[in-house]
Amino acid sequence: MINKFLSLLLFILTISACSGKDNNLTKSNLKGKVYRLTETRYSAKEKFGEIIKDTLEAEEVLTFNEQGYLVEKLEKGFGRFENRKEIFEYNKDSQVSKKTAFDKNVKIIQTYLFDYDKNKKLVRWQNIDANKKILQYETYKYDQKGLLIESISYNEDGSVLSKSMFTNEDHGNCIEKNFYDGNTTTETHKLKYNQQNQVTQNEMFMYGSTIGKTVYKYHNGELSDEISYPSTFSKDTTTWKYEYIDIDKQGNWLTKTLRWTQGYRFATGMTERKIDYFK
Repeated sequence: MINKFLSLLLFILTISACSGKDNNLTKSNLKGKVYRLTETRYSAKEKFGEIIKDTLEAEEVLTFNEQGYLVEKLEKGFGRFENRKEIFEYNKDSQVSKKTAFDKNVKIIQTYLFDYDKNKKLVRWQNIDANKKILQYETYKYDQKGLLIESISYNEDGSVLSKSMFTNEDHGNCIEKNFYDGNTTTETHKLKYNQQNQVTQNEMFMYGSTIGKTVYKYHNGELSDEISYPSTFSKDTTTWKYEYIDIDKQGNWLTKTLRWTQGYRFATGMTERKIDYFK
């Protein structure tokens, strides 16, 4: 359930990232002319009510151009994770036209190509391996208002991998997404938003029956609480509570802590940021 919603959010962010309407800094709630953002994630322990960082888990380095668009993403893995680098290229309308992924040896492993129509809407992206073989591609359709209504993902042989249909509010927010297997609706997500167009609720259904609901709360534009209520997948309420401790002069957070609870189970985590700005 959680992975499916993360996929939905990732999809919405991908469409948004290709629009060129706002730069990546605005979409990420980053303030000021950020040049490089380094986020380091740790497991953590709680001592006397205070979360203390423990084991280093992963690091992500994002580099932006002066217009605020992401040009490089470096994922540094530790333990079972491997390093990965992605380079982004843009068209004249500041839309992502190409993304190239490299492995730890800086060899190209995959390339993503993005195509747009005359209205600057993303209509297709394709994923190509190092041998120029198409691994997967996805197409998009829009209504007369320019709002997304359909996406279809295809396998390398051209067979349909998945299909989704969207219902939107007049001003553009997706309020319902339906997943299909052939002509049968298998899963539905119904979304609600706040005045800042942030998702505040995701109610999930499978074959017409409710399977779960997650509520999201925000503080100063950042996610502060995520609450998944008892569902088909868990009899306990699951909560993620985020706290932003250190704030720099630009108003960007530098330390974020996480408290996760599910019934009697409990876990903590910490993310630290280093932000470099254009001079």
